[in-house]
Amino acid sequence: MYALIDAAFALPLWVWTLLLVVGYVTYIFAFKNARLVMSNQSRELFTPTWQKDVVYLYGFPRPRVIPDLSPFGLKVETWMRMAGVKYERPEQGINGRPRWSRKGQMPWIELNGEETDDSFFILARLTNHFKDLDTTLSEEEKCVSQAFLQMLEHHTVATYFWYRYVIASDAFWREVRMPFPGYVRWLVQKLTKMGWKKKGHLIGIGRHTTEEQRQLWQADLSSVAGYLGDKTYFMGGPRPTMIDAVLFGHLCQMLYIPIDYPQTAYLRDKCANVVAYVTRLKQEFYSDWDDLLATHAPPSEKYRPTKND
Repeated sequence: MYALIDAAFALPLWVWTLLLVVGYVTYIFAFKNARLVMSNQSRELFTPTWQKDVVYLYGFPRPRVIPDLSPFGLKVETWMRMAGVKYERPEQGINGRPRWSRKGQMPWIELNGEETDDSFFILARLTNHFKDLDTTLSEEEKCVSQAFLQMLEHHTVATYFWYRYVIASDAFWREVRMPFPGYVRWLVQKLTKMGWKKKGHLIGIGRHTTEEQRQLWQADLSSVAGYLGDKTYFMGGPRPTMIDAVLFGHLCQMLYIPIDYPQTAYLRDKCANVVAYVTRLKQEFYSDWDDLLATHAPPSEKYRPTKND
């Protein structure tokens, strides 16, 4: 025991400083957020002065290469643009009011004084309140759409998350340049990598070789390309449906975050129709794409659909 105490006091000052910083940040991001989740029923609205039928969308700060580094957040934002819904992305501080939902999830919304989290339930609520993009689909087509949604959000996503958070972790965090203090970025990177190593092992993707992983995601992407064919929108109708927002949210992660995803090369070489499809959606619904990236995590944004939306 005394030997351990002597060894602790012999540690350099910078080691003690690092331990204190890590301990404090861990408290802020873990215990504080956990306490907020546990006391979720008593939390006030993040935007108490809300406007009727305006959606307040909360997500990660905008990185410099893509509007949202969460495919689920980008899915929700794209759906609202497709549906012509008014929305805002309010400013959120790191150490200010909570950035996570009452369940500790991201993204989440507030609409008419009520909070909803998880992109599945968010779109279900928005569909019920504003507009159903899938009304033109037959029951069979809705089943096909749901099957692709589940594949993307419970299988495909794991393959490219494993690459960006474990294999190319340094490159990913360097490219997205989240507006966090340096020590916070370092801690978030390390915790995310550790978390995905554990999660990847549990769900199976982390147990496979690189070649085996390639076979998994290649089967997914070739299925997307095969079903899309030369159609303008994924389900073949004259207007986009929910699955188009889902696809856009995920495919953009692989096409626009420059960290040499193996999926990116495959899409460009073997799935030219998918790349063209994403480009069309980007041009149609994100005419302000460059402005969003140029501002790089603006304090607050308001989106109002135009007559052409």
